[in-house]
Amino acid sequence: MEMLSAFAGYAVLGSILSAIFAILHIIGVWNVFKKAGEPGWKAIIPFYNTYTLYKISWSPMWFWISLMGTLLGAALLSFATVTVCVVIGAIIELVVFVVRFVAIYRLCLSFGWGVGKYILTILFAPIMLMVMGFDKSVYAGPVTN
Repeated sequence: MEMLSAFAGYAVLGSILSAIFAILHIIGVWNVFKKAGEPGWKAIIPFYNTYTLYKISWSPMWFWISLMGTLLGAALLSFATVTVCVVIGAIIELVVFVVRFVAIYRLCLSFGWGVGKYILTILFAPIMLMVMGFDKSVYAGPVTN
């Protein structure tokens, strides 16, 4: 019984921490959007917020490539008994993973941030997006090179 109580306590704590990080993420993205000239409300709509992040940092086309790659990779990975499908699905998911890292890097470059803040954004996204939204950095537009 004690173990069940401890598990329930950890579950509640995890839920509270997840809610806090989600709220921090929304606040950060809301302010990043405002700095980039986009309406802040886009930060609360799933998928549309990611589309908008790709739009202000790189190109919306890469959002669609990332989304389709995720769906295709997940579909192929679901065929766990077919080795070729699993390998191809894993490769597609790895490519999507790299595309997302590049998108985050380009977002950092769009606000004049360097590699150090990029690494911190990878590790602590909700906090660094709040920093990006509230600091004095200026949005310079999508990175084209």
